[in-house]
Amino acid sequence: MAMSANTDWRTGRTVTQCNKYMLEHEVECDVTLAVGKEKIKAHKYMLISRSAVFHSKLTSQRTLLEVNIPDFEPDTIRKMLMFIYTDDVDFDNRSTLKLFQAASKYKIEDLKKTCFYKMQAELSRENVCLVLKLAYDMGSNDVKSSALHYFYRYASDLLETEEILELPQSCLIDIMKSDKLRVPEEKKYEVAVVWAESKCRQQQKEVNDANLKALLAPVVNFIKFEEMSMEYFSNNISKRGILEQNQIIIVFQKLVSKPSGSVRTSHSLSAPAGRTGNVDQSAPQLMERSVSGQEADSTTTTENLSRSVLSSSESIQMETDLESSSELVLATGRHGTTPIPPRANNHRTNNQTEPTQRRSTELPTGAQPVPNDFRDEMGRITIWRFGGILSGKAYLRDNPDSISIIPSHSGKLHGVWLYGSHQRQATYKVDMKIKEDGTVRKAIPNKEIVSDGREKIHLLKIEPPMKFEADNVYTIEMVMKGPTSYYGRTGKDMVTVDGVTFTFIPDENGINGTNTEIGQFPGFVFEKTEL
Repeated sequence: MAMSANTDWRTGRTVTQCNKYMLEHEVECDVTLAVGKEKIKAHKYMLISRSAVFHSKLTSQRTLLEVNIPDFEPDTIRKMLMFIYTDDVDFDNRSTLKLFQAASKYKIEDLKKTCFYKMQAELSRENVCLVLKLAYDMGSNDVKSSALHYFYRYASDLLETEEILELPQSCLIDIMKSDKLRVPEEKKYEVAVVWAESKCRQQQKEVNDANLKALLAPVVNFIKFEEMSMEYFSNNISKRGILEQNQIIIVFQKLVSKPSGSVRTSHSLSAPAGRTGNVDQSAPQLMERSVSGQEADSTTTTENLSRSVLSSSESIQMETDLESSSELVLATGRHGTTPIPPRANNHRTNNQTEPTQRRSTELPTGAQPVPNDFRDEMGRITIWRFGGILSGKAYLRDNPDSISIIPSHSGKLHGVWLYGSHQRQATYKVDMKIKEDGTVRKAIPNKEIVSDGREKIHLLKIEPPMKFEADNVYTIEMVMKGPTSYYGRTGKDMVTVDGVTFTFIPDENGINGTNTEIGQFPGFVFEKTEL
């Protein structure tokens, strides 16, 4: 039954509903907000009750009847007022960031939190840096992870924005040290310097090399200066006081020894059988490491080792002739690099027959077992990510190998190909996890793989197959126990087979050397879901 015309509008309404009615119908408003050319009426009591800034403005001048708000749109202020009066707000795609900024200016903390969680659920290029800053300030690890993942997708563009200058130092370090940041080292350095200059101004310090050095000391450890050109380093870095003198000398030594045209420092490891050599490795601390069999410097981190042993130049692993008795290969672990003794000479005599090459019943084997257009009778394709193969990858101290994948199509993962022993018959113990956006979706524990030393790859079946959704991020993480194995080289960031594209991204949890360029996981058996 409809209400009579003279029914009190308060009847049947909650406090929140009454507040909303008074705002929308301008009942007894006693203050005006001048927002651009518009006038929005409100109540002093409500503004003072929710905002310390409005409290200060409205009580410092008791007769103040109008508050000028020149820096926000009327729609933003109306939404802020609705939250003040009702604890609720109607977001749209473009309002969250502006509303957060208004809530920050007027110190409405509950609205700031509401906007923050809305933004992290709907990350964009416009808000991701702000979300990162807030996530680090609040210690929200889940939001950090999702925001960083989004940041890496658009890093090249985001590094050009002013919003990057607001990030805290700890966030900048995490970005710089991640292999997911696919930008030149020169760009990383330039961004770091501009960030430090901005921090100097914010802290009202003089912008000079001494102050920049203090801010950048923990950041420059994750810039690979030795991958820059000699000209750039000499002209832009060596003449400034941001690096220590001994760091500059070490980088020059690496640049001088770098072969012409190479991107990363390469060193020859050829040595007589039974002897070891020294390698000048690339590490974020810019410190030279010895691989003469002694334990590495205690400051060496697992992250540094994964870069210096299996993500440097392919000449780190020299063994390409499986019959050679004078190879020298390296193993990597948490305490540095350790030479692995060469195998005994196993040349066959003329009267010895060549052993029959075994073939898998699933798929052929080999460095590149089948062409990339391979498709079996079940419609499954195999996506191979390496262009070549070497030997000598080690598995020490339970260091995980991992790689992240973004599939272009939905489907099912039926199996993962793994490299096996390059020396002799061996049994590997494998613990594998498959994660979706950081959450473990499938665990394959205590899997045993028998390798005869001749077949290069072995299929680990995923039973039942795991569903992959298009454009989600999946991470294959594996701890493998056993002797040194083959490993892939000249990997690709993107591989397309039969219309399906796998985009590969290094995973920061993988500290045993696997990344997009080299390492484990040569192939993936995938069945595309037909639309």
